[in-house]
Formats: sequence, C-alpha cells, structure tokens
Amino acid sequence: MEESMKQIRTYSFSCYDDRFFELCKEAGEVYSKSLDVFWDVYEKQDKWLNKFELQKEMKGKIERNNLHSDSFLAAMQQVHNNLASWKEAKKITPDAKAPYKHKFLQPIFFKKSQIKFKDGLLILTLDKNKNYITLPWNNKIPMPIYGHVGYNKTNGWKINLTVEQEIEQVKLDLNKGMSVDLGVKRIATLYDGERVVILTGKKLMSLLHYRNKTAATYQTKMSKKKKDSNQAKRLKRARRKAVSHIQNVQKDILHKQSKFIVDYAVDNKVNKIVFGDNSGVHDKTNCGAQNQKIQQFPEQKLYHYVKYKFESVSGFIEKKPEPYTSQRCPICAKLHKTKTRIYTCKNCGFTFDRDGVGAINIYNENVSLVENQRIRRLTRPFGVKFYNNLSYKLYPKMLNAQKKLLS
Repeated sequence: MEESMKQIRTYSFSCYDDRFFELCKEAGEVYSKSLDVFWDVYEKQDKWLNKFELQKEMKGKIERNNLHSDSFLAAMQQVHNNLASWKEAKKITPDAKAPYKHKFLQPIFFKKSQIKFKDGLLILTLDKNKNYITLPWNNKIPMPIYGHVGYNKTNGWKINLTVEQEIEQVKLDLNKGMSVDLGVKRIATLYDGERVVILTGKKLMSLLHYRNKTAATYQTKMSKKKKDSNQAKRLKRARRKAVSHIQNVQKDILHKQSKFIVDYAVDNKVNKIVFGDNSGVHDKTNCGAQNQKIQQFPEQKLYHYVKYKFESVSGFIEKKPEPYTSQRCPICAKLHKTKTRIYTCKNCGFTFDRDGVGAINIYNENVSLVENQRIRRLTRPFGVKFYNNLSYKLYPKMLNAQKKLLS
C-alpha cells in the first residue's frame, strides 16, 4: 500500500485593496523596530533573544494601530525568520551580511486563525477591527495554513496562500540511483547505469540573450531621457514588465525540464539522484567571452526545482564534487581534456559524448560501480529538445526501444 505525505503548495491571487498599503507600512514599522531592539540587546547585553523574549522586549515600545494581533506578532517573528535565513546563507557564503536594513513596506502575514471558509469564499481578517477581504476558493482544496500580502513593482499586490496537501508516495528501488551533470549548452545530462539522456539548454541560452538585449535597448533609451522624468519612469516600468515576462518564460522552461527529470527517475524506480556540484563556476568566473553566459545561466535553479519535486515523492537528492569528471576516461581512468563535444580517450580509445562521460563518472564515484563491459555497450546519448508541450509521457516508448539495443 502506497504511503502518503504532506506537500506544501502556494496559491497566488492578484488583488488590490486600499487598506493594503497602510497595513504593510505599519508591518514595516513593527519589523524595523523589532530588528533595532534585537541588535541593541545583542550589542549591549551579548544576548541572542528568541521569539518570545523579543516580544517581551517590544512591550510598550510600539503600539498596534490597525494590524490584527496575529499579523502584528508575525511582523516581529519575521526578524527571526530572516536571521535563520542568514545563518543558512553563511554556510555557503561565510561573509553574508546579517539582516539590518529597515523596511518601509513589510508583507502582512495571515495566520490560520485569520482564515475562514464560507459559501465558496475564503474570508481573510485584515485588521483589529475585523475588516476582511474575500477570495474564491475550491472546497476540494485544503484550507490554507497561512498566507501573506506582498507588493511587487511589476505585478502589483498579490495574496499568497499556503496549503498542505497529501500526496501519494511511489515505490522506488533503494538500490537504484541516477547521476546528473549540469551544464550550459546541455543543461542536464542524466545517467542511470544503462543509458545517457541529454536535455538541451539552447532555448534558455537564446532566452538569456534576448533578455540582455531587451534590457540594453531600454537602457539606451533611458540614457537619452532626463533622470526621474515621466518619460524615464515609463521606460523603467516598460523594462521591468518586458524582463519579467522573459523571466516567467524561463521559469516555465525550468519547471518542465525538472518535471521531465523527476518523471524519468520515478518511471525507472530511481531512489537517489546525485548532482555534480558545479556551483563554483559562478564565483570569479574567468572564461573570457563566456563569462556573462555562465554567470547568468540558471542550472542551479533547475537543481532546486528537481530537489523539491523529487523529495515530495520520497526520493533522495544530494550534491557531490565533480572534479575532472568530464576529462577522466570511465574505462581506464586516464585524464584527457577535449575541446569538442566528443570525448576520445587517447589511452584506450573509448569514445562518447563529453557531458555523458561526466555523468557516467559522477555515477561511478557516488552511486555505484559500473562494469567496463556495460560502459562499452552504451548506445549513443538520447537527446531531448525543449518544446512548449514537453512531457516525459511522450518518451518511454522511444527510450524502451533504445534500451532493447543493450540487451
């Protein structure tokens, strides 16, 4: 019998209400004052206040005007949420700065007690006077556990509601694993011990080029306008809107490709996916004319999308270092750096796709040992181009036909 687990999902609504601005402004004042109090106590008493101690310190230092009591407390608690994010960031970037800036506008948070459902509508209590806002809601979807109202210069005001949904767990083989080699021209190369599947990144490359070109076009126009003039402001808004649209297309591509990877792993009962850690290429990149393309390429976003989707079906994800994986022959382990997309070992003559060699070596080192005989019988890599209706459902027959060639 398949087990079930909870999955977090967010539903967004574009919505405008005259009360949002004043409430977010008040939440910003509460957050800023709480942050000041936290650091004052830390500097003077060398004491790290927890959430409840901070609430005690804040008594009498700021009055609640219009915010709901739960939203008022949530604005204070956001200080500790940001501190927790800072601590996590320090593990990756040791010189990351602690939160210290004041906020003019802070999102209004709704706790579970502020959210009710009646006659197909969600009722969200906004302030202490019990004024509310209503949103349409499907009763088949679980009630939100919390929500917040935020502002974006491009999209305006949005209400985000977070729910917990039960999802069925699939049965995965604990002895099966898969490796993924991330890149630019080929955003992901998969190897499951039997075959290599390559997902192209050309669509994303062209999209990044178009985004940079669009931003540069608007920047050229703005340079001819007087700073802070109405025409300059209109061009800024137009640039934000155009770039935001391109970023949404990029996000759509990454979600479809990550879904393809997860569906491929589930279909093959893969329990563990190991990614080669190439995040260091974004730090102090020194590749000449390729610097901008490498710095901006979103392959790390693809990793995070795959991670949360695969873990939601009880899969396991990890990152491992990948030094020289694209240069080491998987047969004789000799190093050879190739300048083309085809890798040919000068020692034993093994020839294969360069990114495929990288994925095979990540698999050999971190998933399981692969016999030389199996490697020598690999078919050519299976390429997957991106198109708007990309779905793994269309590929199993082709992949199974290729698999028969190995038997």
